[in-house]
Amino acid sequence: MARKKVDKMPDAAKKVCDNGSGIFGRLYLDVITSPNFKRLKPSEQLLYGFCCIQTINGRACVVKAFRTYCEVIGEEYKPPPTSYFVFPPEHQTVYGLSDKSNISKRIKALIDAGLVDKVFSNRLPGGNYLNVYRLSSRWKS
Repeated sequence: MARKKVDKMPDAAKKVCDNGSGIFGRLYLDVITSPNFKRLKPSEQLLYGFCCIQTINGRACVVKAFRTYCEVIGEEYKPPPTSYFVFPPEHQTVYGLSDKSNISKRIKALIDAGLVDKVFSNRLPGGNYLNVYRLSSRWKS
């Protein structure tokens, strides 16, 4: 009996990935064993994993958002650090995060736990933009 070839990545996920090779991220043991991480709800812990994935696979989106912010603020564009990420709606759908209010609450919990910082708010003159976040090491203190 011949085996069917199964495509392990949904089409929506392929569109999200910069290189189309797969969705991956880095989680470090010292973070996930920290008391701040353990106090988070499971959904918030999962969201942190998605944040780590976004720093790698959402790179094109964060560069575009960062370039836009620099233009709006009037600063010279410099490539953002690799710890920066955004959560555009199409990425949220891939991860199964469709309710904006829950995402906002969960991100706020990550910020409060010291795992994530907000770099730029979406409330800038001239329109509504994506929030830019970065992974933080405030959880160590």
